[in-house]
Amino acid sequence: IQARDPSWVGRVMFARFDAQASWLDDLEPAFDADCFFFEPSIEAMFQGNWLPGWADAGDKVSVTFGDEKAEATAKGDAGRWEATFPARQASTRPVSLVVSTGDEKLALDNILIGDVWVANGQSNMAFGLEKTTNSDFERTQANLPLLRHFRIKTNEQATLQIDIPAEAVINEGWEVSTPETALGFSAIGYYFGSRVQRALQIPIGVISNARGGASIESLVPAHK
Repeated sequence: IQARDPSWVGRVMFARFDAQASWLDDLEPAFDADCFFFEPSIEAMFQGNWLPGWADAGDKVSVTFGDEKAEATAKGDAGRWEATFPARQASTRPVSLVVSTGDEKLALDNILIGDVWVANGQSNMAFGLEKTTNSDFERTQANLPLLRHFRIKTNEQATLQIDIPAEAVINEGWEVSTPETALGFSAIGYYFGSRVQRALQIPIGVISNARGGASIESLVPAHK
């Protein structure tokens, strides 16, 4: 298994034989086990909305997300804190996020709840919508307020990163799809995201983190 937890890699898992199984989700644990070893962690991940941040070590942090509130404490040399909110269904109703500590406050508005996809890769993934054959037509159909795009400049690093430098973020973050902004989207990201959004009728976010000639080492865990 390739996963966020390095301890899962190379670990043996036992599943009942199923000739019809075509994916991991189709398998059942063997030897009367209640679940596979990785399932509790995955279920916990889907039970809440996890929000990390940084402040001065020891600071108390208050986080308000819509009508819910959570408290956290910045820990360690980096002052990292984590707040968890109950999981929510996809929603088209915008909410606000407010983070405060001491006299400092950060507020973000127009946040939607939905699915987020990462468009990672090389030049084919980085290829912009404006360069495609049907870009003029797609532009006329791009008024999609529930489709958002987040673009990252070339930011390949040799070591594991815990955040994205502000200077590596294009246009200061998430962009709403409009006829004026859509041509800057990754073409694959736009075609995929717009079709999924129209089909599911929920908010869709696409994070574009691709560049021509990106090394394969930057796309896989370091322990591989």
